[in-house]
Amino acid sequence: MDGLYIADNILKFVRERTEILVGQITEGSVPDFTAYQKLRAHYEAFVAVENEIRSLLKRMGMEDE
Repeated sequence: MDGLYIADNILKFVRERTEILVGQITEGSVPDFTAYQKLRAHYEAFVAVENEIRSLLKRMGMEDE
């Protein structure tokens, strides 16, 4: 169960960071296109991490939903 606890906390962190990044991209003021690209890259990285964790949990039969 330690693995499930760790995965759950990582997913929670990733979801929070994703929500913050979406808010910054859509509602915040992004100074220039380079900053937008950097935020977008961070967002895509967090989405990829979340998808990988979900995939691992499905393979192990411990999906949290």
